[in-house]
Amino acid sequence: MSAPAFVTAALVGGAVAGAALAPANAPLRPTSATSLAVPTGEPAIAVDCELGYRGTTVCYFHVADLKQSIAWYGEKLGLTEVVTRNEAIGWCELQSPTAGLAIGLLQSKAVDPKGGATLVFGVADVDDARTQLEEMKVKFAGPTEVHPGYVKLAYFTDPDGHLITLSQSLAPETGATKSAAGSGTR
Repeated sequence: MSAPAFVTAALVGGAVAGAALAPANAPLRPTSATSLAVPTGEPAIAVDCELGYRGTTVCYFHVADLKQSIAWYGEKLGLTEVVTRNEAIGWCELQSPTAGLAIGLLQSKAVDPKGGATLVFGVADVDDARTQLEEMKVKFAGPTEVHPGYVKLAYFTDPDGHLITLSQSLAPETGATKSAAGSGTR
């Protein structure tokens, strides 16, 4: 299965503000037996504390059906498993379009998506990405929001009701912002 075009573009060209991504074909190095693999040669982001950060982050959602959620995130968003599923605890991690960031899914008896985190995927063209997802029967929560000169946003939910956002920067590119182009962050 291939990723939707907007995800492929984000994987190849996306960036986190202030950090450079390794080339799209960079070999991966595992960071631990149970954590996300990140491209070799990727610069670490300096953080002023002694916690021993490894350069990986996992944002996770509680889900009612792990198998269904893995399929949905794979089919709709093109995300793939990077950590083998652990059926005993109902856990897996999916590769996000951002190096060093995984999306975890934890099967739970009770799922309440209200008040939790929101995933925001920076894309080159919100309208194109929205059209692709709508063709796959993803339902959006209203029309695309446009904040002229700043950002364009489109909101949808996963099968458990977790809010996910597509974000397209509308800010004029400058030398300082070119590295974050399309990421939705500035």
